[in-house]
Amino acid sequence: APWCGHCKKLAPEYAGAAAVLGAQDPPLYVAKVDATANRDLGSRFGVQGFPTLKFFRNGKASDYGGGRTKDTIVSWVNKKSGPAARTLTSTDEAEAIIESQDVVVIGFFEDPTSAEAKGFFTAAGGNDDVTFGITSDEEIAAKYDASFPSVQVFKKFDEGRATFEGDVSSAEDIATFVAGHQLPLVIEFSQEMAPKIFGGPVKTHLLVMVDSEEAYFEGLKADLSKVAAANQGKILAITVNLENERVMSYFGVTEDDLPTAVLVNMPEGGQMKKYKFNYDTVNEENLNALVNGYFDGSVKPFLKSADPPASNDEPVKVVVGTTFADIALDPTKDVLLEFYAPWCGHCKKLAPEYAGAAAVLGAQDPPLYVAKVDATANRDLGSRFGVQGFPTLKFFRNGKASDYGGGRTKDTIVSWVNKKSGPAARTLTSTDEAEAIIESQDVVVIGFFEDPTSAEAKGFFTAAGGNDDVTFGITSDEEIAAKYDASFPSVQVFKKFDEGRATFEGDVSSAEDIATFVAGHQLPLVIEFSQEMAPKIFGGPVKTHLLVMVDSEEAYFEGLKADLSKVAAANQGKILAITVNLENERVMSYFGVTEDDLPTAVLVNMPEGGQMKKYKFNYDTVNEENLNALVNGYFDGSVKPFLKSADPPASNDEPVKVVVGTTFADIALDPTKDVLLEFYAPWCGHC
Repeated sequence: APWCGHCKKLAPEYAGAAAVLGAQDPPLYVAKVDATANRDLGSRFGVQGFPTLKFFRNGKASDYGGGRTKDTIVSWVNKKSGPAARTLTSTDEAEAIIESQDVVVIGFFEDPTSAEAKGFFTAAGGNDDVTFGITSDEEIAAKYDASFPSVQVFKKFDEGRATFEGDVSSAEDIATFVAGHQLPLVIEFSQEMAPKIFGGPVKTHLLVMVDSEEAYFEGLKADLSKVAAANQGKILAITVNLENERVMSYFGVTEDDLPTAVLVNMPEGGQMKKYKFNYDTVNEENLNALVNGYFDGSVKPFLKSADPPASNDEPVKVVVGTTFADIALDPTKDVLLEFYAPWCGHCKKLAPEYAGAAAVLGAQDPPLYVAKVDATANRDLGSRFGVQGFPTLKFFRNGKASDYGGGRTKDTIVSWVNKKSGPAARTLTSTDEAEAIIESQDVVVIGFFEDPTSAEAKGFFTAAGGNDDVTFGITSDEEIAAKYDASFPSVQVFKKFDEGRATFEGDVSSAEDIATFVAGHQLPLVIEFSQEMAPKIFGGPVKTHLLVMVDSEEAYFEGLKADLSKVAAANQGKILAITVNLENERVMSYFGVTEDDLPTAVLVNMPEGGQMKKYKFNYDTVNEENLNALVNGYFDGSVKPFLKSADPPASNDEPVKVVVGTTFADIALDPTKDVLLEFYAPWCGHC
């Protein structure tokens, strides 16, 4: 995105990688597309932030998984486009590859097909951040005074070169050796180095927090170098200077605490663990004691925790680090836990709905527990469960966590938790139970079946299990049926909007038909778009949406809404009909609509995990006839989706090629090319 700071920061590294890759034989292509001017491409490939990089090979896209520096981009793309190690046949080639990057590994093998060489290729294939070369050329070996077989690391820091002294057929040993040499022995933490630190293969980091202006610094750095050398390939030794306040704050370190240290372990996809430095002086002896204690298990991880509350009697229970296991991991309880931040606007917005759900779930028999944890005061819990934004909700059953997948309203939370904790439909045995469940929520579906184990009832249970947003009940009780004037078998939707109740007229044994019917009645016939309704709209089962953009203060509005209601009724369960009022500027802007265009419409289809498609309203007047024409044209295929595209550049001769919507297929999907594509924003600093 043109405004994205991350994109701007990436730009020189990306251009540098493009120059290197474009000069290779054959060339590898590096391109960029402005995802704000070519939004449909961003939507097509699930772009949710900037910059996003995708790699296209044989016309198929995959996520870019390398670093954000010239060298790591070059290494990653080369490995995805060819062998893990590049064959070097001349001293010029070897010199060029060594000069082009900060770290290069070269394997010297007389027979590149030997068992020893296979181990080298395996090690190369497992490291996307470093470029590997392989050679059997005697002139190259003579130039660099290398024997056969051997593995050499050429680097532009520390001692400049390192020779592997172990078993050259062992991929694991080579990988460990390279991991220990691909970064400096002592790394000075910076935002530029962060991707190399956290994205590299060594996941145990010894961080020493310092003020580099103080007299102690050089001596401490020398001590740290000795510890690092003794553990090369097993740990990274990192100095974190005073100006890196956010890192220090994360570990609870202030300027008064300096110098100090902490050891962290961050396994791939696992929980970060921190090991405290419990010594008065930071020196070689004490740093070694911390590292050795970590490896022999005598030093235990510590958990940051706020103090537990004096009272915990509210419907939403408060969890802190020290009470987490007792509450969330209790195998006798089902617990929904919110990770929140006190300053988070979305958390504040969720709070009343969450508390309402807690009251309903806590009053059930047996009760279901709803809790919250301040992830800023109990950071280790947030790290443990991969919390990256607020609020994040996790559901704990039998002490095991799973992602919450429901809505953000009282009713959808209650429905989701009940379904995860028991049967898809709750058995109702009295009129009081039925009345309570209907009153407690905006939408409730009740199946009336004389035999709840019948084939008809099984279809109802299947439909109930497929809808996490609505609460389902089932009953064979004649008093409940009499109270609500319901026959056996039947399916009834009770709702607090529109006509208040709807009776399913189809085959009560068809799970698919029941599901479609409920989907058409779980939201109002015409929905007024709002931030509160957005999760229900986009998270629900109906993925085709007819959006009518309006100014509700204008005289046309009521008549247009009546027309839209008729279109919605004719397509209930197949589309959602939504009015988007003038104040929802971001939505209108996304579709390129201004106040002067009102009223107008657009139809969108958003399949689960697929690409959003937009269908344009090509009529002068927004009325029932023309809205029906758009909807019917979508369903019969006569109306085609449209693609938003910027204009292609007049010239496209730079190393980084410019892609727009209309040129995307020719460049990125060309099966004869390997293409690395960056989705950027012009304002983005990282880009």
